[in-house]
Amino acid sequence: MRGGGSIKIPDDFFIYRSDNSISLLGEEENDAICLAVEAWLLERLAQISADFSAPEPSRIRPYKFELLLDQCDENADETDEVHAWRDLTEVGREQLDECAAPKKPI
Repeated sequence: MRGGGSIKIPDDFFIYRSDNSISLLGEEENDAICLAVEAWLLERLAQISADFSAPEPSRIRPYKFELLLDQCDENADETDEVHAWRDLTEVGREQLDECAAPKKPI
């Protein structure tokens, strides 16, 4: 689900249990199983949606450029990953002529 959550579909949709045995339901029941799972899932999603109140909208846009810059430390050392990225050879569409695209800073 969006947000990383999950919903476990109960095994009872796919497994037949009798007094002495357990077996998977057959292919002939597949359409009925799919419809039952879909109905159950829609009902469950509606319950989950009803349980959560609408989020309070943020008064500050967290992606505003000035706010992001305020969080940066201009004097911080570059990480090994940044150094490795800068040293990568350009490939594919990155290999444009010098007039069309600026090179990575060194």
